Amino acid sequence: MHLKEDAMKNGQVKPAYNVQYSVDAGFVTWVTVGPQTSDCTTLLPFLEDFRKHFPFQYTRIIADSGYESEENYTKLAEQGYDAYIKPSDHEQRKKTPFQKRYWQIPEYGL
Repeated sequence: MHLKEDAMKNGQVKPAYNVQYSVDAGFVTWVTVGPQTSDCTTLLPFLEDFRKHFPFQYTRIIADSGYESEENYTKLAEQGYDAYIKPSDHEQRKKTPFQKRYWQIPEYGL
């Protein structure tokens, strides 16, 4: 797995694990550990694993921008989840240049 901090700056692959956990009211409800390099590919297998072991299911999924993908949105909608995933460009959208460029266009009627 490629790590973000590579002290040698030589791009070596190092042993590492991707730990995923879910929280409900401050309590950890489920944990998985895997070799995946991206959070985006872990969301659906994580929920499937949770579904196998628990009789109840959550209806709302709240996640950070690392989980944002069209596939995740589509599959979550198909499975009946309400997905609240922070957009990857959320911080950019809050800045004035972005707002002037995209939100004050006459076609949008704003």
